[in-house]
Amino acid sequence: MSEKDPVDCPRCQDRGLLLKQKNGTWVAVPCKCKKIKALQRMIKSSGLTEEQRAVKLEDYKPTPATSTMYTMVKRYLQDFKNIQESWEVNKGLGLMGTVGIGKTHLLLAVANTLLNQQVSVIFVNTPELIGELYDAQFYHDEGGLNARINKLGQAPVVIFDDVGKERITDWVQVQYYRVINQRYTRKLPTLFCSNLHFDGIAEKIGDASASRLYSLTRSRQVYVEARDYRI
Repeated sequence: MSEKDPVDCPRCQDRGLLLKQKNGTWVAVPCKCKKIKALQRMIKSSGLTEEQRAVKLEDYKPTPATSTMYTMVKRYLQDFKNIQESWEVNKGLGLMGTVGIGKTHLLLAVANTLLNQQVSVIFVNTPELIGELYDAQFYHDEGGLNARINKLGQAPVVIFDDVGKERITDWVQVQYYRVINQRYTRKLPTLFCSNLHFDGIAEKIGDASASRLYSLTRSRQVYVEARDYRI
């Protein structure tokens, strides 16, 4: 790197390491910028927009009808480290209920909290995801389709927003199964929200996928009927 090349971190000159003396010996230690850059990479791959990154748990105002949902999310975040390290398959969270009660807001708050704790998260709106997968198939991009499926199937944490809202076909059910089965097999934290209960979800994404999604979230599921706060 020449002297004229700009650097993001003047302390380590973008090397990610600093030399410090310890017991009379020079040792390399990570620079603070390394953690910052790691977070920036996580945010970029999370799928969150700048507006979504601003969503916080404390901005959610629970009502008597939605307090159970809010409390479940709050406790999940408090105990996430233990949940993630457990050998259980049910490491996720499922928020179900009527439109406009803040399910997406709460899941965005989960994503942002975990990202700030250096936990890699992918947030996907499922109708948009299916559209992306359709495009990959239409343009015969089998490699891109499989890469997207595998990325979602293997990511440390994935949050699915609006499950069951898309138009369902046999092809869509197969793609759901490919993702959810990988996460089920690997026992990875998987969160979702839906306007449907599990019976309706099974009709949309198929019994096999719904059964695995149920197991992935078994200990933390809630269905809430409340007034649409947007109205």
